[in-house]
Amino acid sequence: MKNLPSAWRKALRDLWLNKVRAFLVILSIAIGVFGLGLVTNAYAILVREMDANYLRTNPAAATLYTSTLDPAFLQAVQNLPQVEQVEARRMMVGRVQVGQDEWKNIWLFIVDDFDSIRLDKFTPEAGQYPAQTGEILLERAALKVANAEIGQALTLEIPNAPAVSLRLVGSVHAPGLAPAWMEGFAYGFISRETFLQLGGEPSLNELKVTFKDKTLTQAEARQAAFDLKTWMETQGRPVTRIEVPKPGKHPHATQMATLLFLLEAFGLIALFLSAVLVVNMISALLSQQIRQIGVMKAIGASVRQVTGIYYGMVLLLGLSGLALGLPLAILAGRGYASFASTMLNFQIFDDSVGWPYLALQILVGLFVPILAASWPILRGSRISVREAMADYGITEVGMQNAEWPAALHGIQSKIKNLKSKI
Repeated sequence: MKNLPSAWRKALRDLWLNKVRAFLVILSIAIGVFGLGLVTNAYAILVREMDANYLRTNPAAATLYTSTLDPAFLQAVQNLPQVEQVEARRMMVGRVQVGQDEWKNIWLFIVDDFDSIRLDKFTPEAGQYPAQTGEILLERAALKVANAEIGQALTLEIPNAPAVSLRLVGSVHAPGLAPAWMEGFAYGFISRETFLQLGGEPSLNELKVTFKDKTLTQAEARQAAFDLKTWMETQGRPVTRIEVPKPGKHPHATQMATLLFLLEAFGLIALFLSAVLVVNMISALLSQQIRQIGVMKAIGASVRQVTGIYYGMVLLLGLSGLALGLPLAILAGRGYASFASTMLNFQIFDDSVGWPYLALQILVGLFVPILAASWPILRGSRISVREAMADYGITEVGMQNAEWPAALHGIQSKIKNLKSKI
C-alpha cells in the first residue's frame, strides 16, 4: 500500500471509507455484466453449434418435388456438371394414435436405403437401427409428442388407407427438423416396404441435390434449382414445388433469436441500472470532497491529475464487478445454451466462448461505468480553488432547514411577550 502512488492510495482509501456504497456499485456492475454476458455467451455458443449441427446433416441445397424417381434418372441428374450429390426420398403426412380416440399428425419420411443416406442425414439415438419392414423409427423429440416408448406398437394411418400397427424399434436425431414439441406433430422414418404396408405408393418423389459451387447464395441456389427444374421437365419429369433453404443456416435460427431477445433486453436494463448507481456514488463522493479537490488544486494538482484519481476509482469498481460477473456469465451462458439446445433439438459439441465475445463483455464492463461517471467527475474536478474552499457542504435545503431554529426562537419570544401582557 505504501509503495503505491499517492493518487491510487487516495482512491483505495476513499473506496474503503465508502465501502457499503462501493460494494453496491460493484454488485450492480457485476449484475449488469452477468445479464449481458449470459445472453452474449449463450448466443455465441448457440449460433455456432446450431449451424454446426445443421451442416453435419449435409443439408440439401434444393429439394424438387416431382412424380416418380428411378435409379436411371437419378444417375442422369448426378451426371449434370453443376450437381454434386443426389438422393431420392418421399414424405407423407399421416396420423399416429397417441391415446384412446386421440390422434396426432406424423410426418413419415420414406427412406430407400438407411445405410446409404448422404443428404439431410440423421443419426441413430437409441434402440435398433435401421428399421426393417413393419418397423418405424421416431425422431427423439417426437417420442413425447407421440406418447410412445421404444418397443411398443404404434397405430398409424395415411390418407385413403386403413390403420396399420408398426413396431417402434428406435429413435434418431434429425437436427435439421423443427423440434416436434414446437410443431405439435411427430416425425417418423420408415422403409419403402413399410410404406407399402401402410397403403402408400412404392415410388419416391423428392429429389434432393447439392451443387458443386459451395459459394452460391440463396438466390443463386434458387436459380440453379429452377434451371434443374427446366431440364427435368424436358425429360418428362414435371416439378410441382421447389424448396431452397438459406445456405449454411439452420432453418429455425429465427426461433432461437426470438428466444434470446427477451433475455438480452433484461441484460441491457441491468447494465443501465449499474451505470445509474455509478453516477450516484461518484456524485455523492465528489460532493463530500469539494474542499479536498480545492486543497489538491491549491498545492498544484492539475485537472488531469484530479480526474485521474476518480477515474481510477471507477476503474477499480469496474474491474471488481467484471471479476465477479464475467465468470458467472460464462457458466450461466453455457447452462442456458445447453437448455436451449435441448429445447431446439440439437447438440452442443463445443461450449467454448470466442475471444471476440469475451472482449466485448470486458469492454462493456470497464467503459460503461467510466462513461457513466465522466459527467460528475469532469464537473467536480473543474471547480475553482476559491469556489472549493468556500464550500462547507451546506446545501440550499440545509440552509432552509437551518432557519427553523431561528424561527422557533422568534415564536417563543412572542409567546413570552404575550404572557407578560396578560
